[in-house]
Amino acid sequence: MRYIPLIIISLCAISCGDEAIYESITEDDYNDLNPRDTLIYTSKLLVTCTGSADHYNDMEVVLVRKDNAYYRLAPDVYFEDNATLIQYQGFFSSGGAHGPFQENGIWVYTDFYKEMLHSGMHCAVDSMPSGYNDTNRLKKEGIYYYENNRLKRIASGQSEEEFKEFGKDGFYFIPKSGRFFKRHSVAILQ
Repeated sequence: MRYIPLIIISLCAISCGDEAIYESITEDDYNDLNPRDTLIYTSKLLVTCTGSADHYNDMEVVLVRKDNAYYRLAPDVYFEDNATLIQYQGFFSSGGAHGPFQENGIWVYTDFYKEMLHSGMHCAVDSMPSGYNDTNRLKKEGIYYYENNRLKRIASGQSEEEFKEFGKDGFYFIPKSGRFFKRHSVAILQ
């Protein structure tokens, strides 16, 4: 009976950990995956993919050789440049609908809720605040909240954690790709 709290804490630590963004592989695994296209080549870093480097959607598997060690990146993890990895965290789906709510990013109406056993959010991406259409001026990435007929930047990053942390019902604007993401230093590969 004394060990139950310890077991619960251990399970929480395992399940609450960050999702792995890479997997260490052997040189043979690397060669078996048949890298075809080079994305980045420096004296210390070789980044290749098994598909085509023309588009992120066509890369299939991104492979890395860094300091004679080999890695396979998780899906939705890419190189932003030779020093930074970007990890995309899902996206808002509009069910095929297109409209002004998707220009230069995406508008999402979010309703946060807390119930006895769990909390969460409901999101709708098929609308935007009536009368607002000036998202062209939003050049900085981040998360914006619509209040008093204007957008207010509530986070400089664009991660799902930052979005949930604000936790206020209403319209949000996610610029550029309209996706959540995190950045990581290439130094994380070890």
